[in-house]
Amino acid sequence: MQARLGKEIRKDDLKAGDLIFFKTGSVSEHVGIYLEKNKFLHASQKQGVTISRLDNVYWKSNYWKSVRI
Repeated sequence: MQARLGKEIRKDDLKAGDLIFFKTGSVSEHVGIYLEKNKFLHASQKQGVTISRLDNVYWKSNYWKSVRI
């Protein structure tokens, strides 16, 4: 439902607070909150709340879309 709210924006136009969505499996999705300088905050089952980089190979390959609420 979060992915349907707000306005979809380009990855190049991200600002702090924008939501970033990833397709991490055939039916699963993952969401993070953009911070700045190509970093985002998200909750990981293994690491808890963490900060990751959008240019990380895993996140880059699973990027789906970004939304501004």
